[in-house]
Amino acid sequence: MDMRFKTSFIRDVAQGLDYLHTSTIGYHSCLTPTTTLIDNNWVVKLSDYGLEGFLERLIKDGCVSSKALSVSPVEQFYIAPEELRIKKMHPLRQQPSQDRLKRIQEKQMADIYSFGIVLWEILFRAQPFDDAGKGPEVVVERICDYNPLKEAEPYRPSVPQCATSEYHPDLLSTMRLCWAEMPDERPTMKRVRKLFETSLRTKGGLVDQMMAMMEQYANNLEKLVKERTMLLEETQQRADRLLRQLLPREVANELKLGRAVPPRSYEAASVQFTDIVGFTALCSSSTPMEIVGFLNQIFSGFDNLVSEHDAYKVETIGDAYLVVSGVPKENGSNHVKICATISLKMKAFVSSFELAHRPGHRLQCRWGIHTGPVAAGVVGLTAPRYCLFGDTVNMASRMESTGMADHIQISESSFFLLTGSYPGFFRCKQRGQVEVKGKGLCTTYILEGRESDLQQQEKANATARGAAMH
Repeated sequence: MDMRFKTSFIRDVAQGLDYLHTSTIGYHSCLTPTTTLIDNNWVVKLSDYGLEGFLERLIKDGCVSSKALSVSPVEQFYIAPEELRIKKMHPLRQQPSQDRLKRIQEKQMADIYSFGIVLWEILFRAQPFDDAGKGPEVVVERICDYNPLKEAEPYRPSVPQCATSEYHPDLLSTMRLCWAEMPDERPTMKRVRKLFETSLRTKGGLVDQMMAMMEQYANNLEKLVKERTMLLEETQQRADRLLRQLLPREVANELKLGRAVPPRSYEAASVQFTDIVGFTALCSSSTPMEIVGFLNQIFSGFDNLVSEHDAYKVETIGDAYLVVSGVPKENGSNHVKICATISLKMKAFVSSFELAHRPGHRLQCRWGIHTGPVAAGVVGLTAPRYCLFGDTVNMASRMESTGMADHIQISESSFFLLTGSYPGFFRCKQRGQVEVKGKGLCTTYILEGRESDLQQQEKANATARGAAMH
């Protein structure tokens, strides 16, 4: 039970008992957990008070049996020792004293004792003396027969060792004062409520406390919602970035909007394949972690180059790297220029790339480009991929596999479109007839570079040769 509940229940019982002690009724006389009721607002109400005199008159008139005033042994745990001794000496007489004022004072002190036992039960949520291992009759007998000459302390419920750290010391000391053996040592109910002001600092009833909690919760809710919204936005951004890595931006946006992306055929697109020369031999002389690390480095460099242009990395298969331009966003004849430019940049990147685990080893790649019609679409639901289909993909793969190390081999269709659409921009030379699987002999070309870059390099070489001759 939460301490807020305990505090509220204790305050309600104390307030009700104080009210009875200042009313014309004067006392309760049978305060136990069974006479403390909780209403639908979580407020404790006291019951079964003021019936003692009424029952005695009914017994005297013979209307009810004398057993109506009998109390079970367990309920006697909550009766003050002096009252237990009176019942033991006068089992049928409840008011041996004729002085009503004095009797009210005695009953009020007995109520204080009962309150102390009820307080213990609220705090520790257990039945009093349940750990004694003895029957209720034995416990009651021991309470009645307390002898200060034989026992240092009267028999009371044991207070757990952990209670000193869990509850305010004044609360525990007030509880012990309430069940003192001598009635005149017990505090009045007003004194008890005064002591609770320091040991039970919460104000108001349980409903008031719950309302305060709800207000605090409402104040924190806006902040919590804002934090959760920021986390959601960050997660959404990460998911969007991952989706854009798996799919082209245009396709990813359509899928995010819940729209289907049907497969499409494209009249013209350029496909580029890249493959690492001697990769199998390199794997045999390297550890798996070294291979994964080096592939991650080189493919990350390729990714950066592709992202600078209107192209899309379709996939990587082992050491093969597949790029397409003109799909899914058509760009006229610009796709062949883009693939040629990316290939030249990749070639320059590879020429300066160094293997961390193989110093001095020169990495080499082959590139192949082909232009033609392709079909493309999203395949898969759990892990969707944007895939290319058609003979153009196969032909681009053949351009790479039949190519030479450190060379970019392009097909005849790519050559004619590149030189026809961008005359004088790139320099290509004919390689000649190459046997291509499934195609027979095909004329292919080697892309040497951009014309402006090659002319500048040739001019620099000529200047260097002239300086060397002089």
